[in-house]
Amino acid sequence: MSRAPLWLALAAAVACTETDIGKECTGMVVPDPGGASAEGDVMRAQGSEIVEYNAQFPCATTVCIATLGRGAYCTQECTRDEHCPPAFECRTVMELGPFAEQTFCAWKQCRASGDCGDPDTYACTRVEALSLGEIVRLCDWREEPD
Repeated sequence: MSRAPLWLALAAAVACTETDIGKECTGMVVPDPGGASAEGDVMRAQGSEIVEYNAQFPCATTVCIATLGRGAYCTQECTRDEHCPPAFECRTVMELGPFAEQTFCAWKQCRASGDCGDPDTYACTRVEALSLGEIVRLCDWREEPD
């Protein structure tokens, strides 16, 4: 008896599971500028964009990032944009430190909601905190109507 059909069914089931990328990462402390620290499996680095691995995070991959314009959210390592959900891009988050040059799924910049994928799920929103004289727009979850 061949086990191939069972293996294919299991692989298909795993491929269809929902991801938690982009969901709020409770428990991640975004440090104030002032240094880097290492605490066991928790590593933080100074800067506006950070990466942290912690087994206590509510994420399947135990990794969270905080990127410009967004608080801490669950993510995963990637090598191409295709490894990320539609509203995310695969990019380097930190230039220096323990995660330098590693790439993660991060909310992507956009011009219109169509750049973010499914319009029922994602929207292109202006990020006020980043204005600095320029308009910065990032994909985000579409807010549910009240």
